[in-house]
Amino acid sequence: MRFLFIEPFYGGSHKVFTDGWINNSKYRIDLVSLKAEKFKWRIRASAYYFRNLISDIYQYDGLIVTDMINLSDFKSFFKKNIPPVLFYFHENQLDYPLASNQKSDYHLIFSNISSAVSADLLYFNSYAHKNSFIDSAKSVLRTMPLEDGDLSILDEINSKAEVLYPGCDFKFLGKSKKKNNKIPHILWNHRWSYDKKPEVFFNVLSDIKKAGFDFRLIILGEKEAKKNKIFSEAQIKFKNEIVHFGYAEDKTDYYNLLLRSDIVISASIQENFGYSVVEAVRAGCIPLLPGRLSYPEIIPAQFHDQVLYKDYGDLFRRLSFMLSGSGQKNETFIKKLSDAMNTYSWYNIIKDYDRALEKLADLS
Repeated sequence: MRFLFIEPFYGGSHKVFTDGWINNSKYRIDLVSLKAEKFKWRIRASAYYFRNLISDIYQYDGLIVTDMINLSDFKSFFKKNIPPVLFYFHENQLDYPLASNQKSDYHLIFSNISSAVSADLLYFNSYAHKNSFIDSAKSVLRTMPLEDGDLSILDEINSKAEVLYPGCDFKFLGKSKKKNNKIPHILWNHRWSYDKKPEVFFNVLSDIKKAGFDFRLIILGEKEAKKNKIFSEAQIKFKNEIVHFGYAEDKTDYYNLLLRSDIVISASIQENFGYSVVEAVRAGCIPLLPGRLSYPEIIPAQFHDQVLYKDYGDLFRRLSFMLSGSGQKNETFIKKLSDAMNTYSWYNIIKDYDRALEKLADLS
């Protein structure tokens, strides 16, 4: 069987996901894509671009598209029915937290809703994401002057919505060595974006430093286009603690820095899966994560008491303990947690993706 992957935002985690699926599937998957930029215009207009780029859409047994396209627009450009479509939500515009200077863009919101309705198969990258989308769509639709408050569209979406966790490539562990840091290394490997709450991360480090704890700092992750004042100030404030600061262009360098780290912290207010955390934990980092979003889902319940924090004060207390003499590393615990992340390796999860493709082809 042969499938076509249409990715309007081919960069970052979208690219990692796309390449992983294509490279690991037993089926042939062709790719057409656009650069990862101007995401609003990708959602609004990428359908217009792809209708001219794809010369023979009918040769495929099915199409794979992600949330950076308006699927209903795309389908409308063809004179007869196109092959069945699998739609995958990495994120959505209904519940994405807004920056202080932003307003809701209802065109993007309804594009996501109409795409979900138009899809033949519909997948989310976590149950937390799926549930949040349905709840947010219900809130949005209730603001509309619908006849008799008709929300039947939600039943249609919910009846076909399923979950496929993203796959991860853990081949870098082949070079793994036992960490021998005398001073704990704390890791940031998230995007340099407001929704990841870097100010909370650096504030707790500042308080930890004032309390007299010693640590080293590895700062990774993709920068935003504009200069980020929070990171510029942190580079000065923690100049004596910083081991690495900035995006690692080379994947080998990135993974080596993960393997050098001991603790990974997230303060995010938006996380539908958590590639960066899963990779860091698989590399042997102990995570400190908020007990919300997708984190209670991707971290097995047996570890929740040790790694999920309730609020800022709880984060400070847990980090203080980990940096103290009392909180010395438990290698058995670290190994068990790392092994648990192997659930998300492409090796283990690709069979679920191939079954989804078989299900898609059966609809043609």
